[in-house]
Amino acid sequence: MFKLILPLLVIGCLVISCGYKVTIDNPSAERLVVKVDDQEIVLEKEVFKTLVLTEGDHVMKFRDSSFPFTFKKDKDGQGELLINPTRSIYVIDKTIYTRLSLESYNRQLRAVPSNDKTNEMFITGEWTYNLKDEAPGPTNAGALMKDNDYQLKIVKIYRGKDYWYGDGRNALGEKK
Repeated sequence: MFKLILPLLVIGCLVISCGYKVTIDNPSAERLVVKVDDQEIVLEKEVFKTLVLTEGDHVMKFRDSSFPFTFKKDKDGQGELLINPTRSIYVIDKTIYTRLSLESYNRQLRAVPSNDKTNEMFITGEWTYNLKDEAPGPTNAGALMKDNDYQLKIVKIYRGKDYWYGDGRNALGEKK
């Protein structure tokens, strides 16, 4: 019995380890049905789901159209994929916090923000905070840095409607 179960466990572990988590999002106010390869995904309004994909070629079907894409991690196994069937606007916000000094008495940080706005159907990048995750702000960033760290890079992806600029507009141009 054990000889029969062991090979099945090994095969199962290999199959699972070859898959990577991918996010598919519906930021719209309507229910969507999307098919990725042979898997049908129902996305209620303003909901995202995680699915597991292997590296390689895939096809997404949405509203009677097919969209081929290739999913590939970089050489270090890094990289994220967000599938955006509605071609909505997303913002990838990058903030680099830099210590002004490594002296223990001076823990001041300088923040250098930048952001990229995109409406690609297949958004790739390396973000550390996904749609549901709260990114640390300036007060928490210092606590995440080790004593000898000079910089900390925080990258978060936002739906366009959830990313607010300092002037009170979001990435879609809507005001608070």
